Amino acid sequence: MQNLDIFMLDIGLTQPQLEDKKTYIGGSSAKDIADGNWVKVYNQIVLGESENLSRIFKVQLGHITEEFNLTWFAHENDWMLPANRDTVAIRNKDYPYIGCLPDCIMHKDGGQEAIIDAKHTAAEAPWWDKKKVAEYYFPQAQHNMIACGIHEFWLSVIFGNEGPVPIQIEYDEMWARKYIGLCNAFWGHIERKEPPEAGEKLKVPEIKLDDMRELDMTTTNMAGEWKTVAIKFLTYRDGAILFEEAKKVLKSLVPEDVKKATGNGIVITRDKRGLFVKEAK
Repeated sequence: MQNLDIFMLDIGLTQPQLEDKKTYIGGSSAKDIADGNWVKVYNQIVLGESENLSRIFKVQLGHITEEFNLTWFAHENDWMLPANRDTVAIRNKDYPYIGCLPDCIMHKDGGQEAIIDAKHTAAEAPWWDKKKVAEYYFPQAQHNMIACGIHEFWLSVIFGNEGPVPIQIEYDEMWARKYIGLCNAFWGHIERKEPPEAGEKLKVPEIKLDDMRELDMTTTNMAGEWKTVAIKFLTYRDGAILFEEAKKVLKSLVPEDVKKATGNGIVITRDKRGLFVKEAK
C-alpha cells in the first residue's frame, strides 16, 4: 500500500456511511435536486454511480482542513465545539429520505444551536466571492436544516489561505416547502425503481448577506453624470496604470542614502513616510 493510500484511510466517509447514503437524499445532492439533475442523483443512489474524488487534491484538502476550520470558527465566534460528532445520518422525522451528515452541530449558552459546514475553496475573486459561495451552497444549507430540524446554518469558508470567513444562510420556509415537494417526487422514483427524467428546477432566491444593496446607476437621476465620468474612467484607465507603474520604477531607482533625486522633469523626495514623486517646477 502506498503512503498516500495509508494517509487517506481515515479521511472521508466510512464504508457503512457510504452504504447508508443509498437510503436517503444527502446534502451534497441538494443542488442537483434543485437544478433538475435527477438522473444523476438516481444513478448515484440506485446504481452506486459516483465520481471518485479520492485523488482530487482540492477536494481532499477540504477534508484535511475541516477539523481546524471548525475549531477556529468555534473559537472566533463563541460557539461550543462538541466532543463527539454524528457518525450516522440525521434524518427528518417526517421525511426520512431527507438526511445529512453535517460537518458539525454547535451550541451556545442558552440552548442556541446551529449547523456548521466547513468549506475550503479558491481565493476570493471578482467571479467568486462570499455571495456566490452562499448562492452555490444555498440548496445544501436548506436541505441540512430540513434534515436536522435546526433553522440556523453557517458556512465557515477558507478562501485560498485566508482565515475562515463565517457566512450565515437564512432558513427560507417557502423555498424549503417547494424543495421538500421535489424530494418527495424524486423519492417516488427510487421506491418504484423507475428512472426519472429531468426534474423541475427550483431557483435559488436573491441572497442578501448584509443590508447593502446593488444598484444599476443608469436607472437613477444621476445616470447622465455617471455616464460622463464612466467614459472618462475607461478612456484614461490604461494611462493611469502606466503612470502608477512608472512611479513605482522611479522610486526603485533611488538609492537608500539619497533624500532627493532629480532629473528629466522629475523630483523624488524622501522623508520618514517614504518616497514621494512629483513633477519638477
